[in-house]
Amino acid sequence: MKTIHCQSIFATALIISLSAISSVAFAETYKCDHNGAITYSQTPCPDGIVMPINITTDQVSSADYQQALKDNLKEKTEVKKLQNLRHKEDAKYAREIMAISAKNERQKEKCDALQTKVKWAKEDLSNAHPKAESKARFKHKRATEKAALSCKTR
Repeated sequence: MKTIHCQSIFATALIISLSAISSVAFAETYKCDHNGAITYSQTPCPDGIVMPINITTDQVSSADYQQALKDNLKEKTEVKKLQNLRHKEDAKYAREIMAISAKNERQKEKCDALQTKVKWAKEDLSNAHPKAESKARFKHKRATEKAALSCKTR
């Protein structure tokens, strides 16, 4: 039976979703020098003195954001399905364990009852009159055989 760690799956899904949402967009900015006056622009400088500067921004496009939300919802749904599957498997496993336990308990009770019959047959044999000794010996032998067959797994 596989053990699935749903919390770690959910954490992984969350990290992937957040990284998609916070992907960094690069915009090129130009630093221009016009007679000692420094200006910044998104277009190259007109006089040819170009000093490109890369500036990062944390803005995310609306489409990327919507896609990340869809992906996150899909992953949450998958995690929920896996959790439900795991709960069903755990319940099935618990039922199997309970059934095995109940069977073992019934077997133990049966064995204990047969051992008690062997004990009583032995007492009857030791207390039997000479005329009834043969019958008591047979009864003890049968009780011992039954107990040995039923209790062989103990």
